[in-house]
Amino acid sequence: MLGRPIDVDVRRFVLRASLFLAFLSVANLGLIAAAGRTGIGRSLRFTNLPRRTSSWGGQSMVAFREAKSVSDVDILFLGSSHTYRAFDPRFFDELGWSSMNLGSTAQSPLNTYYMVTPLLDRLAPKVAVIDVYWLVLETTGVEGALDLAQNLPASWAALRMTLATRDPRALNQLVARFLEGQEALERRPVTLRPGDTYVGRGYVEKAADYKEFQEYRPRGVTISDRQLSYLRRVIEELRERGSQVVLVVAPVPQEELQATSNYEEIDARMESWALEMGVAYIDFNKILRLDLQDHFFDNHHLNQEGVSRFLPVFYEEICRLGSWDRLGGSCSTERGL
Repeated sequence: MLGRPIDVDVRRFVLRASLFLAFLSVANLGLIAAAGRTGIGRSLRFTNLPRRTSSWGGQSMVAFREAKSVSDVDILFLGSSHTYRAFDPRFFDELGWSSMNLGSTAQSPLNTYYMVTPLLDRLAPKVAVIDVYWLVLETTGVEGALDLAQNLPASWAALRMTLATRDPRALNQLVARFLEGQEALERRPVTLRPGDTYVGRGYVEKAADYKEFQEYRPRGVTISDRQLSYLRRVIEELRERGSQVVLVVAPVPQEELQATSNYEEIDARMESWALEMGVAYIDFNKILRLDLQDHFFDNHHLNQEGVSRFLPVFYEEICRLGSWDRLGGSCSTERGL
């Protein structure tokens, strides 16, 4: 038989392949480190390089940092930016109830499950309010993971979250966060968007005179079954700790509803799904109409004037569910900001 033994060639191939993969891994780490420090990941937007860690995102960084010293809250708010821009803790202070808002940019149920449920034993909320804005339920969780991976300490939970997105951008962002180091994260200044004020306990107030409107484009929305699966897991985690769960959709402009071609179908599906899960579901777009120019600062986020209109209505609807009874209080429609 001519030629070298096959096992020798195989061993040589495996060795060369291993060396090549090791080289690629080191090169990738170097590229991620450079992207995190210089911001080239933001410039090269169609790559898997991470965003610059000094970009907007101070809200999630400071909110989760603040949550470390919080325990046994009456009300916990979870979800996307609709959450941290709608539920003002000062409103609930007037009711005598403690609250914590752990909403974050594009936070989908996948992100909530990995990053918030590990905190539930300490937070122990009596009532948990989860915003289920349909555009977030359509996502893969990548955008939410990018925000949390760059603004929270690298952890096992964060690694599980980034792997669950099945997207290399999220994993690379976490690697960049790890390479940056914990001390650098602690020293990083809070960076908020123009017109934002961080009030505390996770809430960001937007000035009423700040406007950032764009043209509405009609589109349909497909809710992700995978996100609903994670939402189910979040609800189960909360129930195990004795929390009452309420799903809500914060108000958006009528123009947003009209641009969403299958809005009624989405609402009906969520209502049916919540009924199956045995949790309350309230779409405030069927209860409250707010004006685009007066009550929103962009196409779907409330400004402070909008929040002041929304929260008393939220309070009344939650009272009808009996949720406040768990908080040792009584309902009165005279309450307000």
